[in-house]
Amino acid sequence: MDKKLINNSTEEIRFKSIDGCLIAIKDQPKGVIQFIGSFIFGSFPKCSYKPLFQYLWSQGYTLVIGRI
Repeated sequence: MDKKLINNSTEEIRFKSIDGCLIAIKDQPKGVIQFIGSFIFGSFPKCSYKPLFQYLWSQGYTLVIGRI
């Protein structure tokens, strides 16, 4: 991915912890995307997938991140 696309938003993602999931709620989202992590990368999803989450957040999506 082009770094310019990833960093086009200066808005910081603020996650809330609800029932073991991390949730970032966008005002009037385009949609909701749920990530279900696994053993290795799912243990640290905010670090492992940060560029992807920043891009999706900047595009207007609410994010729900959980582990199996």
